[in-house]
Amino acid sequence: MPVKKEERILIVFLHGIGDNIMLSPSVKALKKKFPRSFIMIDVLKTLPVASLWKNNPYIDKIYNSNLTYNPRYWNPLAYYLKDFWIIRNEIKELVRTYRITRVYFPKSILTVFQKIERNALTAGWPNRFFRKIFLSHVVHKIYRLAGEMDLDLDDPRTELYLKKNDMKQARAFLKKCGISKKDILIGLHRTSGDDRKNWDIDEAQVFCDMAVQKFKAKCIIFNGPRSYEEEFEKEGKHITGKNIYNMVTDPPLDILSLASLIKSCDVMVATDSGPGHMADAMDVPLVSLFIDSPSEYVGPLGKKTHLLCSPRGNPRLRLIKAQKVFKIVADILK
Repeated sequence: MPVKKEERILIVFLHGIGDNIMLSPSVKALKKKFPRSFIMIDVLKTLPVASLWKNNPYIDKIYNSNLTYNPRYWNPLAYYLKDFWIIRNEIKELVRTYRITRVYFPKSILTVFQKIERNALTAGWPNRFFRKIFLSHVVHKIYRLAGEMDLDLDDPRTELYLKKNDMKQARAFLKKCGISKKDILIGLHRTSGDDRKNWDIDEAQVFCDMAVQKFKAKCIIFNGPRSYEEEFEKEGKHITGKNIYNMVTDPPLDILSLASLIKSCDVMVATDSGPGHMADAMDVPLVSLFIDSPSEYVGPLGKKTHLLCSPRGNPRLRLIKAQKVFKIVADILK
């Protein structure tokens, strides 16, 4: 007779792409804590996050939440008057339908003190003594999520699993662009869900031109059709040039094909966004640009990741120069 599983676990995690990747160490630790458990995860259907868990060996079932928008955790009034009750009723239904015995609902919401810390870090307080005190209390989101699930995290490395079939669309795109395995391939994702975190388009253009000229590299600009159009609306231009390819496909690449394309890169340059965390999870050398968010809280922790933060406190100084990024990339490619 088959051995019955000890626990039937539901993880409710209604967050974006980067956060889902940062949850992966906790899911692995949870399976280690309950090795014969059934683990189900409830995720947002408004984002392609379900596919991130499709190949994960520690997840048995994926459920797309009925919630049609991101929960307003940052707005306690709206959250507790509406969102909380929708999520609560969904959890009750899932517990009944799948005979769930244990529920985890990690939100990774910062406490008031942690928000003060984060604001102090972002603002770049001039007093080094106070900055040192704040930094001593910083808890990275990966560990914060584990703490909310009552888990001891031995290994904070994130993971993203791909299968051979996930490479088909990526290979077709590379072939269409005339990119072979012999080419030096650099990926660039300069935007994010928050315009304040975007890397300046002119600096990004200079960086790509330098990479093409110095290394004869080929650069892929990671854009979807929507972000490609938005870029032109906001900037009035795109990053273009010889051996520079904007990743706009019809139909758009699915999230795992996008991950496969990132995995093909020799180096990835990305802002505080999902593609950056995807590169880190697949052990791709990464230059992670933090322009308006503290890397101490959410920066990728991989051994091949190089964090580059803009000066804090003055919006005019948020510019990360192309030469700085190029120098790090050049050291990686040596």
